[in-house]
Amino acid sequence: APSSSSTQQRARRVTRSAARSNGRSARLRLCSAEAMKGNVSRLVSLHREALIDPHGGSARKQEIEELTRDTNAMGAQVRNQLRELDAELGAMLAKDAEAEQQSAYKIKRNMHATLTKKFLAQMQDYSDAQTSYKRRVEETARRQFRIVTGRRRRGQPG
Repeated sequence: APSSSSTQQRARRVTRSAARSNGRSARLRLCSAEAMKGNVSRLVSLHREALIDPHGGSARKQEIEELTRDTNAMGAQVRNQLRELDAELGAMLAKDAEAEQQSAYKIKRNMHATLTKKFLAQMQDYSDAQTSYKRRVEETARRQFRIVTGRRRRGQPG
């Protein structure tokens, strides 16, 4: 039978390994969140360039579409990772009623709350960027229509 000290050493190794794994998991979530932030910044820049392009931004549209697809995929990935972390927290509580008092649970709970808050803020920024671009494209189209038709306001003769 293994000695008590070797069992304790093995338990410490497993705990350290789990902590490193959780740290990697958190870094992956943060990396995805940071990549999303970079994508949103790049989208805002591309939107701006597309709107001032005299050719209607057609050269930028494909890049905007690809970046939008990538950002949506990243958002789904981060959302799923946050759900997994939430499930881990629930499993910890189901396994041990006193898990709320353990530091590992508290760390994961705080990490989940922080990452969720950052993710929601980034998704709001992304949504705002998309909404702003759509509104500005519509305004540009209306302005161009008025120029072509010679009308300044609805109902006024050109």
